Amino acid sequence: MINSTPIVFFLATISIFALGLLPPRIEPRQPIGAASLLTHRAAAEHVVIYPPFLSPYLVIDGGARHVAGSSQIALGAVSGSELSDIYPNIADIPALSKSVGPSDLERLLSVHPDVVISWANNVFDVERLGLPAIGLRVDPRRPAETLSGLWRLFGSITGRPQRVETLLSLLRSQRAELQQSLPERQIRPRIVVLYPGSGIGQIGGRYAHLNTAIELVGARNPGAIYPTTIDSSIETLFRLDPDIILLTDNYGRTPRELYADARWQPLRAVRTHRIYAIPRLSDIDGLVDAPLFSRWLAEIVWGDEMPDCWRERFRQILRVAFNTTSSLAAENAILRIKENSYSSGYSRFYPPSSLPEHEMSCPDDRRRRRH
Repeated sequence: MINSTPIVFFLATISIFALGLLPPRIEPRQPIGAASLLTHRAAAEHVVIYPPFLSPYLVIDGGARHVAGSSQIALGAVSGSELSDIYPNIADIPALSKSVGPSDLERLLSVHPDVVISWANNVFDVERLGLPAIGLRVDPRRPAETLSGLWRLFGSITGRPQRVETLLSLLRSQRAELQQSLPERQIRPRIVVLYPGSGIGQIGGRYAHLNTAIELVGARNPGAIYPTTIDSSIETLFRLDPDIILLTDNYGRTPRELYADARWQPLRAVRTHRIYAIPRLSDIDGLVDAPLFSRWLAEIVWGDEMPDCWRERFRQILRVAFNTTSSLAAENAILRIKENSYSSGYSRFYPPSSLPEHEMSCPDDRRRRRH
């Protein structure tokens, strides 16, 4: 049975074809109720996932062999992460649309899915093909409950509910460990999140996807005064004057370029060289790497007050979750060492050159060699 929450809703399939809205060459398939499908013991064999929640599905199902297709956006979120090394067949997943919705219905039919996961407002487009659909609605005000409900849904679809509970336990233990490591401070550093967009980009607002991690590490987002993500200007950044700026994927400029831009010089984060390109981790929905992202952010925020053992924790979690390890080169790419090499304190993420990889260990105290 499905473990549901009030926040993630699952919509059963309705067969609707008589509206004359489909191209004539697309033939609807016999509808199968999605709710009924999910109560079966057999796991889904051909799943299409349009929203950017591909990462947890891959982790829960143990790879991409049952993913019949996804969106370019969802695929892009995992293509540069550690999952692309762990599951090389991610590269074989066909991109069925450029957006997070079923924009190419004929292409969707061609992969013969037995269940399609989409945003709730796109379910109608799938239902009228006669395909079983699950529609998602996410409450940004309650991200933790939303994601746990989503992961348990994926456990039902894949037939692996126990793996979900194992990974949730790992996530909780990592978060608890992080909370114990954080220093006690009265002043909360200000972190602004920049997304691609016109002008200098967009500033993450009240429901920015990184706000949960920012709050978790004892910082705050001054951009939360805006109800949504907004197109910004350098003057807006001056007013917010953040201590730290995070650049999301595809922002288009590196920290080094922004440090050299005369317009940005009055910003506190520029003067102190505290602009960072975020790691190639699934920071929003990752069952395994979300706590790793939070630990990375805590070390960025608090520096030497944190035990700098990100790489060691990374390897430990890979062993527990995937029974595998990663290479130093792969870790450097994930951590974006090259892009962040001009930013303050980033040497804490460099591998200790004097130690062989297998001899790295996370110290119990906070003493660690600095570069």
